[in-house]
Amino acid sequence: MMKAVIILCLVTSCLGSAVLRRPRLDGRIVGGSTADIKDSPYQLSLQTEGNHYCGASIISAEWALTAGHCVDGGLPSWISVRAGSSNRACGGSIHQVAQIISHPKFDRNTLDYDFALIREGDGWNATILQQVTVPIVSYSECNADYENYDGGITERMICAGYTAGGKDACQGDSGGPLVANGKLQGVVSWGYGCARPNYPGVYARVASVRDWIKTSSGV
Repeated sequence: MMKAVIILCLVTSCLGSAVLRRPRLDGRIVGGSTADIKDSPYQLSLQTEGNHYCGASIISAEWALTAGHCVDGGLPSWISVRAGSSNRACGGSIHQVAQIISHPKFDRNTLDYDFALIREGDGWNATILQQVTVPIVSYSECNADYENYDGGITERMICAGYTAGGKDACQGDSGGPLVANGKLQGVVSWGYGCARPNYPGVYARVASVRDWIKTSSGV
């Protein structure tokens, strides 16, 4: 069974959104342990007015990948990024977002195609985080878990978590990376509650939009 690691900023801010599928915009990781930015230098903190509200992953010197619902309706001037720090409130370096490219098929009601690219013109200057290791859940199993709750999942989604619950991403972790075998596999997107039995976390599946990432960013 393939295991994946969720690397997430520890947060307590709440920017809730009234969509059918609840995006993970407030709260904190469940069942995790302290992580060091040196082990996950690609992790970013998206901030507005100095407050963390979402995560993102560096994919090149200029570009990062986050969840579409993290930047939906927002302007680049509203968002700054903290890079190179294990603490959401200090350290590392602060960068202003220069450009946002949301996936053209992003659906704010179903959270399908929950991806967005953000560009920082000067580079990230980066080569308390938490992390948790969870098993990847098969598409068929996850779809069955969510079929009665929210009509199942789409092919742009990947799931991870334990049947018994207890470990999961949670609100506030949106946009952060799901990493397996040294590769970015998913973007924290949504789920029913946090760490509940029989409801694994749902992530936007990066491989499903690899061509869009290449076309939009050149990465």
